Amino acid sequence: MCIRDRQYIIYGILILCVIIFPLIVSSIKNAQIKKLKTEHAIFIDSLQTKAKQDVAKSYEEKLELIGEVFSWLVITELSHKQTTQIEKYMIELVKIPEFQELALIDRTGTILLATDKMYEGGEFSDMFPAQFYFNKGKNQVKKMTNGVFFTSKEIKVNNRVFGYLIITYKANY
Repeated sequence: MCIRDRQYIIYGILILCVIIFPLIVSSIKNAQIKKLKTEHAIFIDSLQTKAKQDVAKSYEEKLELIGEVFSWLVITELSHKQTTQIEKYMIELVKIPEFQELALIDRTGTILLATDKMYEGGEFSDMFPAQFYFNKGKNQVKKMTNGVFFTSKEIKVNNRVFGYLIITYKANY
């Protein structure tokens, strides 16, 4: 081989190195960036899921506390036979945008008082969709899929179960 041929080979190798090496480095960097973006998206998704769960738990705790206090009020007014006062309190609570429905239901599931008057005298299943279940003897807060929370609180008057206070609450998140 002559010197000129060697120079062409060396120039060719140098040109290949100048062109191919950056392409290889660029493709490796692009793969790393893509991997980091995927990991970041998964991390953000897990953070959002955790945050939604924490917010839902906070709403559940808040609703349980409100239900407990409101049930005390209902018990006090029932012991004085003041159902009109209970209705006033229920109407005032529903004026807060997140509160959707309130109802006082007797032991058999008949609606005695409701913020929507057309349901009074009807059955629990008339007012609330099938996804809301009426669990007798148990205080509960349940989250529905559409961001609505449902709570029922047992109402006892003179150590006897009178009925249940039902509250539905639409979370803003």
